[in-house]
Amino acid sequence: MQNCTGQFRSFFKSGLHYGLSRSRGLGFRLPRSNFSSLTYSKEVSNALSNGLPLVALESTIITHGMPYPENQKMALEVENAVRKSGAVPATIAIIDGKCTIGLEELELQRLAKIGPLARKVSRRDLSYITSQKLNGGTTVASTMILAEKAGIDVFATGGIGGVHRGAETTMDISADLIELGRTRVGVVCAGVKSILDIGKTLEVLETQGVPVVTLGPKNSSFPAFFSRESSFKSPMCLESPEEVAALLYQNMKLNLQCGTLIAVPTPKKCSISYPEMESFIDLSLRKCEEQRIFGKDVTPFLLGQLFHLTKGKSLSTNIDLVLNNARNAASISSSLVSHKQKSSFVPQYKSNTACLGPFSKNAALFSPETRESLGSKNPKVIAIGSVSVDSVLTLEGEHSSELLGTSYPCRTVQSFGGVAHNIAMASSLMGVPTKLISCIGSDSVPTTAIQSYLGKSEIQYKLIEKQDFSSCSYTAVNNRQGSLLLAGADMSIMEQLAYKDLEKALDDSDYICFDGNISSSLMHDIALHKRGGQKIIFEPTSGPKCVKIMDTFENSSIDYITPNLYELNILFEAIKQRGLCDMDKWWATINSYGITSSFYTQIERLSKAADFKDLTENGILQKCLHILPFVKNIIVKLGSKGTLLVSSDEVKGLSINSSSLCTPGKVLIKYYPAPSVIKNCVNASGTGDTFVGVLTALISRNKGMDDAINIAQKAAGMSLQSNASVSEEIKCLVNE
Repeated sequence: MQNCTGQFRSFFKSGLHYGLSRSRGLGFRLPRSNFSSLTYSKEVSNALSNGLPLVALESTIITHGMPYPENQKMALEVENAVRKSGAVPATIAIIDGKCTIGLEELELQRLAKIGPLARKVSRRDLSYITSQKLNGGTTVASTMILAEKAGIDVFATGGIGGVHRGAETTMDISADLIELGRTRVGVVCAGVKSILDIGKTLEVLETQGVPVVTLGPKNSSFPAFFSRESSFKSPMCLESPEEVAALLYQNMKLNLQCGTLIAVPTPKKCSISYPEMESFIDLSLRKCEEQRIFGKDVTPFLLGQLFHLTKGKSLSTNIDLVLNNARNAASISSSLVSHKQKSSFVPQYKSNTACLGPFSKNAALFSPETRESLGSKNPKVIAIGSVSVDSVLTLEGEHSSELLGTSYPCRTVQSFGGVAHNIAMASSLMGVPTKLISCIGSDSVPTTAIQSYLGKSEIQYKLIEKQDFSSCSYTAVNNRQGSLLLAGADMSIMEQLAYKDLEKALDDSDYICFDGNISSSLMHDIALHKRGGQKIIFEPTSGPKCVKIMDTFENSSIDYITPNLYELNILFEAIKQRGLCDMDKWWATINSYGITSSFYTQIERLSKAADFKDLTENGILQKCLHILPFVKNIIVKLGSKGTLLVSSDEVKGLSINSSSLCTPGKVLIKYYPAPSVIKNCVNASGTGDTFVGVLTALISRNKGMDDAINIAQKAAGMSLQSNASVSEEIKCLVNE
């Protein structure tokens, strides 16, 4: 970052203000919430259904605690420690916006690989992360919330957050303490993290009415995380997990709506003496002040200092105490189940929500039926995503901008569409063997129609039935000129498509193209398992759906992305909000492009020569360059204004002219004007899909990029003048 010139940095950051602002049972505890808000693993679902002991585990230790693969290894060790001690582990996380209680093996691996790119989720973040369908690691506070909703009484973690040293001036107090005062879960930990103010933390817990008990003899001191003891006396002491379970059980019977903090001293073999640790902390705090480190940067700095001062023992102690807490939590949970089984007591909750049993995440996927065509050739292109029944309503006559609240005369055209279907159709019409992989719902009129249509078409296909879901449908309302006014799309079934449904079908293809209707987890799995030589193309589909691709950015495994301007803006804003543009790796990649202080002047010249002022005035190029470190080729669909290519890849068949530019770091920028202006627009719903399908087909046949983009633009224009989503007239472009 430091070797960028002032002018370049000014140019690059000038793009930052563009984007959305300019244009986003008995005796067993039952879950408190409706099952649809939570997703359960098979293991956890079975445990809840059969009244088995469970231990909740947080997931920030996976996303923000250690790098991959150490974080995955650690998480599995903790889960196994719970199992060996007689309970079922339930690691809690947010996966694609779903509150997930218990992670399957692939989900845990995926979360571990995403690491700090996932959000750290506390109470305040839950609604945002779930509404935006993002991924997140749960903190102590949010893990407590979701554990209680799932009906899990015991939660194991390393240490809780608390009152920070100096909080009398900073007011820095962890949300963990507030949550303990209102969420009835027993939290098993090694005390308060020792870099915090233990005394003030205990005072806040007392104010919140939280029982604080140390697992140990009477008159034990309260443990200080790395150290078995501290200078603070524990408010309560109990000598066995059975006694702790009895306390938790009485808390339920009394209907006290608060948590319980169970502090477990660190094992003797790994404990660091309290005075020694305090001296290390004091020294680290002084360095923190000297270097003027504040806010969220303090904790990682202190932990790094302690690792250095203890010669790595602080990390090994941290690992050992987490495993110790997990084992003790399992013993407490097992004893608590025994208490419940001896009683007919059913806890009464203040929630008015009906108590429903757990819902397995695979309940809707039992025995899926697959319908597959038999192709004579192995497909070179695979299109994954939606196939739908489309209804396009074109209004007659002129209308004001106030259209809602009544009906209007219109012409209706029904056809088969869906982004992946349209891409597959366009690619197939260009003479390239192409296969569509999609989902259909249970028996219904749209399902029957789709099956009948594909059975007669030339497209190779594989359809996976998902019970209790509807097949995809799309309805668009156009003005009399054929431009889109409003559309509604029901593509929710596509979120159910899993990698196991299509894994074998991907083996022989050269190009894999998927739309934004599939889940981000499937996108990640496809990118993770692509073989050498395969290329992946992502068609964003819509603004809200385009951000799903961000979980694949860690490995830069996406070869092409084809956004329109709106989707480009959304994606640009999203990478900023996640802080991806502040990472050293991002800046290192940007610097490798060799963009110098004279670059802005060259861009201005390109903009004038191409007669495309939006390139600089609306920050289009800056946004592309922000995204380019994560995607090799960005092809922006500009509608009637043409297409923009920004590439860090080795692009074949691209000529350098007045509408193009190449940086010293081999970043290619080229603007392609639209071949002609379409005056009689009939149907815009499949135009962009036609472009992507034809482009994919041509580059799979080793067509040069210049020819591929120009021909794809012509094909898009033909579909724009057709009632069908993809015009069959594009066949005539095969030999161009």
